[in-house]
Amino acid sequence: MKTTNKRTLAAIIAVISITVPALTACKQEPEPFRYTGQTYTYGDFQYREHKDYMVISGYTGNETSVTIPAQINGKPVTGIYRLGNDNEFYNSSIVSLTIPASITGFMFPEGVGHDSISSVVFFLTSVASITVDVNNPVYASADGILYNKAKTEIIFVPYAITGNVTIPNGVTSIDKDRDFSGRDGLAGIRVDANNPVYASADGVLYNKAKTEIIFVPNAITGNVTIPNGVTSIKERDFSGCTSLASITIPDSVTSVRTPLLTSTLWYSLLL
Repeated sequence: MKTTNKRTLAAIIAVISITVPALTACKQEPEPFRYTGQTYTYGDFQYREHKDYMVISGYTGNETSVTIPAQINGKPVTGIYRLGNDNEFYNSSIVSLTIPASITGFMFPEGVGHDSISSVVFFLTSVASITVDVNNPVYASADGILYNKAKTEIIFVPYAITGNVTIPNGVTSIDKDRDFSGRDGLAGIRVDANNPVYASADGVLYNKAKTEIIFVPNAITGNVTIPNGVTSIKERDFSGCTSLASITIPDSVTSVRTPLLTSTLWYSLLL
């Protein structure tokens, strides 16, 4: 019996000696872009330090034109981070934001969804323009709008954007509520003639065949002629366009939502 007990004990010790290193090996290093806890200051920027990179987490200055630093203390700045439900950039005065080539991601803490990049840092009513370094491998910009590198996806349209913008030919999906709603200074949308999904006329966004109004910018001015082929004008299509002078409606339009027409007296209808 003693011999058997010794053998059993030796087997248990052997199992422990094998299992413990295995458990230790399973301990993972923090994943890229994960919150590390300590906040540091670099000029007017707040940042968090990771092993091989830095992440910007806030801006405390009062400059209107701000460029995110490409590196801090010799380490590349690879991301912009949001902590919890508070946005460290929210109360800043930034109007023009420049993103360097080093930025490759916008970070969320654990438990926060990745569904909207605007909830990370660009939920700023003051930002009118975003410019991305041409050497950035992940992002690009045009007319102040943030795109993916190939300019096939609109990532974010600044809330304070003004004037006219041109949608590239590679963009084939637009969420009008997410991408353009609330941009009260947007005066016109133009679409590249080679875009296979969308078209434009007089600053209004249409489907490619120009049979459907997709979005009319709130700050649009002058006269708008709706293309022949559009069959309906929806209640929200022109509801915020208080500076528009007139609309020319073709014979193809058979449905006009009357609440829109009776509640807005800022234009004359030319039938």
